[in-house]
This record gives sequence, C-alpha cells and structure tokens, in this order.
Amino acid sequence: MTPTLDLRLPDDVLEGLAERVAARIAQQLQQKPESPWLTTEEAAAYLRWPFQRIYKQNDLPRRKHGNRLMFRRDELDDYLDVL
Repeated sequence: MTPTLDLRLPDDVLEGLAERVAARIAQQLQQKPESPWLTTEEAAAYLRWPFQRIYKQNDLPRRKHGNRLMFRRDELDDYLDVL
C-alpha cells in the first residue's frame, strides 16, 4: 500500500504559491533559449574534462570560427555515445 499525504493549505497561502509559480514560469519563458554552441571552456565543463583535453582530443567534433573553437552539445553527446 502506497502512503498518501493529505495536505490542506489556507486559500491565501495557496494563492501566494500559485503566484510565485506563475512568476517563475513567466520568467523562464522570457529568457533566451540556450544556444546549442559551447566555447572551449564550456565544452570542458559540460564534459567534465580538463581544459587541455579538449585541445588534445583531435577527433572531438568542433568548428573553428576565427581563432575560436566552438562545439555543439548534441555532437558532443553523440561523440560520447560512440566511445
């Protein structure tokens, strides 16, 4: 038998909670969508690798834009799935 919890809140507390949830949802909807592109530093953090390993891993999918290396999250995920 699964235990259940019966929780009753006063209307004003429930209303305040609903307002806070609605405000958070509205704030998240207004934020820019997260870019699929990562810098070298972000890719290292995303993969939880040391920064230098990003440069040494020659088969890691990347794009070069001027002097910057850029990485796509989905390609990094695919790369790790193959390993």
